[in-house]
Amino acid sequence: MPKKRKSKLDPYRADIIGWIGEQPDLTRSELCTRLDGEHGLRAGSSTLDDWPRSNQITYKKTAHASEQERADVQAKRNRWRKRQDWLKHHLHLLDRIVFIPSRQIAAQSPVRQWMKPD
Repeated sequence: MPKKRKSKLDPYRADIIGWIGEQPDLTRSELCTRLDGEHGLRAGSSTLDDWPRSNQITYKKTAHASEQERADVQAKRNRWRKRQDWLKHHLHLLDRIVFIPSRQIAAQSPVRQWMKPD
């Protein structure tokens, strides 16, 4: 059986499991922020996605995500709904909206400055 690769998250195993136990709806982004704030450890969300799986750490979320009850999440959802409602009433403007996939933006980093022709 091949040896398991060490992860920079391994020393913080007890903390991570404790945080998830305290707040089961903790997102990867929130976990990244907490690791950085409490331990000065910068970890990407993909690392935090792979690490529990490779350590056989599982936890189930409910069918109704409890984070939907949080005030900050509700505020974001309400903003999103208002924007959707605005869009429904301004369908004639859809041809002027440009959707840029986030992958395309990342591929063009660093951001180029656009200059107006003289």
